[in-house]
Order: sequence, then C-alpha cells, then structure tokens
Amino acid sequence: MAAALTVVSGAVVGVKTLLPQGPDDRVRIDRPAATGVVSRCITVAGTGRPAEGHRLWIAVRTEGAYYLVGRVRQDSAQGTGHWSADAVTVGPEEGAGRTYLLTVLDLAPATDAALSRLTVDGQRDSLWRLAFAELPDGAHVVAERQVVRDATHRDSCPS
Repeated sequence: MAAALTVVSGAVVGVKTLLPQGPDDRVRIDRPAATGVVSRCITVAGTGRPAEGHRLWIAVRTEGAYYLVGRVRQDSAQGTGHWSADAVTVGPEEGAGRTYLLTVLDLAPATDAALSRLTVDGQRDSLWRLAFAELPDGAHVVAERQVVRDATHRDSCPS
C-alpha cells in the first residue's frame, strides 16, 4: 500500500492512503462512435460491468420513452468487460433525421428475470415494441450515447 503526502512549506499537512486500482468497471459505449450518425440497424458495443449479479440491457430512448432492446452479450470469458448487442433497431422506418439516445441499463436480478419473460404477441424478441415512460424498478442508466439516424438506411434489423 502506498501513501501520498501533502507538503506545504516543508511541513506535512495531509496523508492520503492510495488503494490499489482494480479494473475500470464503469460502463461505456464504444460503438457507435460519438459522432453519432447511424443506420437503422446497428451494433452497440462497449466495456464495463454491471453491479454484482445484475445484467446489462440496451434501450433506445426517443420522444420521452424507453424502448427495451434486450440483454447485451458479454463478449469475453476472461472478464475484461467487453460487451455488445447486435441488431439494435434505431427508430421506425420514417425516423430518419431524428435524434435517439442509446442507453445501457443495469438491471437488478428480479427486474432482469421479469423482463426476460415478457413477450409481445407471443414473441420474446418483440419487447422493443413496448414503450416505457419510466424505467422499471431495479433498472438504472449506466451509459448513454446520442445518435442521429441517417436517411439512407431504412431497413430494420432482421429478426
């Protein structure tokens, strides 16, 4: 363990213990780039870890509502915190030129389990069709990235 000393005019006025630094667990979105112009079907990727026992989810926020896309995939078995979500549909077909907020959520185990069981018209992969004005209990935002939908790529992601 190391210590940092604060010295003023030759006198020690403060001592601070420096704790060893572990890996950076803060969740960040690395892709798409911060420049933010995206096609309608994208991959969202980043680094960081959820709280112990929690899961990371992706949501797209627009017009005051969250549209849940689903869980991210942890890409690294070594625990480096790389994650991604493929086939994220950004907005409706007519949504070109609009601003969207890509959102990474940290979900508590009970919230993850409840949302994982939800279906829309009997299909689990249609959860994005539900608009949540507020995040469900047990969910909180850990990273965001603003993007603008381009006008040339209008196809939604394949199911």
